[in-house]
Amino acid sequence: MRVNSEPLNWDHLPFANERELQRFIVKNAGTLLGLDVVSSTLPGGRPLHEVDILGIDEAGRLYIVECKHDAIDAGAIKQLLEYQDKLLTNWTSIEERVAEQRGRALRLTRAPPVLARCRWG
Repeated sequence: MRVNSEPLNWDHLPFANERELQRFIVKNAGTLLGLDVVSSTLPGGRPLHEVDILGIDEAGRLYIVECKHDAIDAGAIKQLLEYQDKLLTNWTSIEERVAEQRGRALRLTRAPPVLARCRWG
């Protein structure tokens, strides 16, 4: 995956809560991470297994993005690993969702999703 590391012109990123951070990431996933958002826990985001944001890159690799306001601790890592387990256990639902998102049938390489955490504060 190639991520654009050019500075972005955002003077102020005010996130009052995790939901606002999540909205920002979903809106800018392509620019920030090179991802298409497959699902999110935002209203209308068609969530999968309580994952904050599920994205896919150009190569078809899945990304689980967890948004946190406070420190990323062992509990947050455990949560990411649990999400990863649920997704791998229910792989068919992921393939169906990605096919809907991409508008065509698609078989993903069954590999553990990349785990990402976004934190502010």
